Amino acid sequence: RDAGVACIYMTNGGGVLEEAKAEEIQEGFGLEVVTEQMLLAHTPMRGLAEVYGDSKVLILGHKDYVNVARNYGFRRAVTVEQVFSEHPTIVPFRKPLGEPPAFPGEPIEAVLVFYDPLDWMVEAQVVCDVMAGNVPSGGPGGEPPRLYASNPDLIFSSAFPAPRLAQGAFVECVQHLFRLQYHADLEVTHFGKPTPEQYRFAERMLSAEASRRGLPPPRRFFMVGDNPRADMRGAINAGASWEGVLVRTGVFQGGDNDERDPGDHVVDDVSAAVDLILRLSQSS
Repeated sequence: RDAGVACIYMTNGGGVLEEAKAEEIQEGFGLEVVTEQMLLAHTPMRGLAEVYGDSKVLILGHKDYVNVARNYGFRRAVTVEQVFSEHPTIVPFRKPLGEPPAFPGEPIEAVLVFYDPLDWMVEAQVVCDVMAGNVPSGGPGGEPPRLYASNPDLIFSSAFPAPRLAQGAFVECVQHLFRLQYHADLEVTHFGKPTPEQYRFAERMLSAEASRRGLPPPRRFFMVGDNPRADMRGAINAGASWEGVLVRTGVFQGGDNDERDPGDHVVDDVSAAVDLILRLSQSS
């Protein structure tokens, strides 16, 4: 901050509003963070409300994902359990949990995965049925429903000693099951790292943050992260103005560099990454 370097926090996490995540970082790390510095995996999905704000859409996730969708402007968002209640035989192995149906009879125009689903059997079945048209779905012009997902990460680092499956694993399963059953590919529009769109969104946020602090527009960008497949691949795909700083504190634990998705720089932890960036910024 004092060195004149604009900073935002880009994570493939989510399930909460940006202001809640900013408060979480402030409390957990003692950092001064404002909402405008938070880029969650689903933050760019706010723009989809311009298309689907008044349409019935199926949303998936956990934590506070329903509030996120409604805050973003999806006024007719429904959950998997609400679809289950509307079509109580859609899953034969258990009964609906009791959420009343919402906007019954209306077609579902899109499926939006805001955060990691938890009940994969039920959620995969419902998503496949929506995308196949087994329940009323599709746009007003007869176009098929669209599927959007906020986080393509296959795995992530947690308290467990080995990486855990993430939202990307769920989406891969749904695509595979759909292909096996319907002999067709299920197209997905991804947000989050490592998509180039997420890094373009980050560039706009960093420019806005620099302007807010009276700094010149940034021309050199650094991505600090511990997941080569998400963080470093994203920096590589984002273009020459981005440099990846790989830290040995999460999915990547050691070695000189990741062979498949290498960082431009490799350091032991975030503190060392900050020191490196400050040195490089002062020399450029």
